[in-house]
Amino acid sequence: MRIALISDLHNSKITIEYRPGGSVARLLPAFLDELRKNEIDIVVELGDRVGNIAHDHDLENLIEVSDIFSQTDFPVFHLMGNHDLHFLSENENLSILGMNSSYYAIDSFPFKLIFLNTSELIADGVIMPGKNQIEWLKKEIEDSDKKIVLFSHHPLICQNQTGNPFFIDNPHGYKVKDERQMLQFASGGNVLASFNGHVHWSYCTLEKGVPFISVPSFVESFPDTENAPGSFMIADINEKLIDVSLETLFPRRTIGRVVLPIG
Repeated sequence: MRIALISDLHNSKITIEYRPGGSVARLLPAFLDELRKNEIDIVVELGDRVGNIAHDHDLENLIEVSDIFSQTDFPVFHLMGNHDLHFLSENENLSILGMNSSYYAIDSFPFKLIFLNTSELIADGVIMPGKNQIEWLKKEIEDSDKKIVLFSHHPLICQNQTGNPFFIDNPHGYKVKDERQMLQFASGGNVLASFNGHVHWSYCTLEKGVPFISVPSFVESFPDTENAPGSFMIADINEKLIDVSLETLFPRRTIGRVVLPIG
């Protein structure tokens, strides 16, 4: 199965920190055009679609992102990021993106795909899914006859953030609160891999045989304030290995690749 992953678009008409304003309107169609050259099965957008400026600003930019994605024939699956839910409601996100729920499972592919809403409860630096979602996740994993791929906005486990300019002063405020529970769910032999966004850089760690992989921000140009790269990942997954490449649109190139055995 071949999955294209994109995260942290932070769509805005103004430049925010190191995310050049207006980049998404130019880069996202180019990303979808690039995918048409490959045999992509699905696209997963891992959240933080908007720039978290003000309600009307974010609403306009969310609609723009949704309209661009609607122009592709690939199945596109969205997650909720923390910036998506700052000024906009969950219902606004769901309605504009054509979603029924902020967390859900898809069982119509070779693997079961589970999409989490790790932005469900965020307060005082605590990031976590709600109790009902946790119980739902546990049941979805335990009852699945298929191998599983997990997707979340925030990392589900600890990842070393040394050198990450966005979390250098907050090395523990980037992941879900109860990473031990998440690792226990993911390491029962049924989960093949877990992908997340949020941390704005690429990262891969292998925990109990499960790859946990961070997808970088689509537009992050740190330390510059222009020339967004259009970063994304392509993941080829089967029951024996996972083959992930890190790609950029401008310039168009493959930055790196990691191939890991499953189990």
